[in-house]
Amino acid sequence: MKRDLLSLENIAFGYAPEKTVFRDLSLSCGGGDIVGILGENGAGKTTLFDIVSGGLPIDGGAIRDDMKPEQISYLQQVVTLPSALKMREVVEMVSCFQGIGRAETNARIEKYWSEAMLSRYRKIRDRRTGVCSYGEKRWLVVCAMLALGEDKKLFILDEPTAGIDVQHRFLIWELINKMRSDDRTFLISSHMVEEIEKNTDYFYFLNRQRAEKFPNMREFMRKYGADNAEDAFLNATVKS
Repeated sequence: MKRDLLSLENIAFGYAPEKTVFRDLSLSCGGGDIVGILGENGAGKTTLFDIVSGGLPIDGGAIRDDMKPEQISYLQQVVTLPSALKMREVVEMVSCFQGIGRAETNARIEKYWSEAMLSRYRKIRDRRTGVCSYGEKRWLVVCAMLALGEDKKLFILDEPTAGIDVQHRFLIWELINKMRSDDRTFLISSHMVEEIEKNTDYFYFLNRQRAEKFPNMREFMRKYGADNAEDAFLNATVKS
């Protein structure tokens, strides 16, 4: 039986006594799994990630993991880059955060980035971030963080594909699947239900201050009485 890399047991958390976010929330992630987090705005996805990454203390329950803090890489939902930076300097900045030099940076990029990714990067690497689209900047930060974080055990990605076009989203998921082969685990939130359906091994639905595990979208649709994932999500949130 595969051992859990991360386990949250009966977590309670609130920003104030009158603002409870989680009550008795439990979830677990196995090594090498791609785990989706689904929920409407305000359900607590970012708060959950802040707790897992150690940024917020819990009010109750227990967190058990098989990692050192430096083995967790967390990409937050909002990434702001100085407009004067060149895109290649963004990669250099990420490598600096990871504590690796230029030779190792190039080696990891060549190891994990596909030719399609390298080709797109070559086209924008000398541009200033101020003239690049939001999608291009986010795509590059996500892909650099993943490839250069080779020594991480857990990647927490908060809406990694938000604002990114279809082709670049495909490349991100391709990279995630390539990196999972070395037993890395991914905890990923998305507003796009079809992304959760197609790309995760299983997912947790955050609702009513708890997390409910679903092995696939078919079971989610069955529980919430719908013929497609989008309608199931609406039934679970808007109509509940």
